[in-house]
Amino acid sequence: MAQLTRGVFGGLDDVQVDTDEVRDIFGFSSGHTSTKAIMFGCHWYNKTGEWLGFGDLDYGDFRCIMEVIEEGEMFVILSKTDLPRIQEQRGDVTPQYLAENARTVVVKGNLYEIDHNQLYVGEEVTTMVSGLIAKVVTPEAFSQMLSVTTAVTAPST
Repeated sequence: MAQLTRGVFGGLDDVQVDTDEVRDIFGFSSGHTSTKAIMFGCHWYNKTGEWLGFGDLDYGDFRCIMEVIEEGEMFVILSKTDLPRIQEQRGDVTPQYLAENARTVVVKGNLYEIDHNQLYVGEEVTTMVSGLIAKVVTPEAFSQMLSVTTAVTAPST
């Protein structure tokens, strides 16, 4: 069963969630604030573009997500500055939109930073994000990651 589904962290009128259950996933819910945040007011999506929630994320949140997220799931983060481009603030987006606009992606055991400026094309680069090592990937490489994980987890017909 998918761990990260639309509105799982709360904040949507049409999706009812148990706040205690929500906090059990990664220890926070939609609207999360942190005085130690390294990302402020970002919106969170799964690999298919379903809106999960929004809020601040700190070092501990990233560590927890990397440890607890299920294999095959993706926690995709769009920065606050991307919000004007989203038609509805808490709306779902397409995987293509994620590929073009995601800033950071968390999967089991790994953190990825998307290099939209193509500064590191053809290089294997890691960067430090507040003490966490992140692999730098191009939007095209991230798009490929989305295609592969979505195809692998798509229900068979």
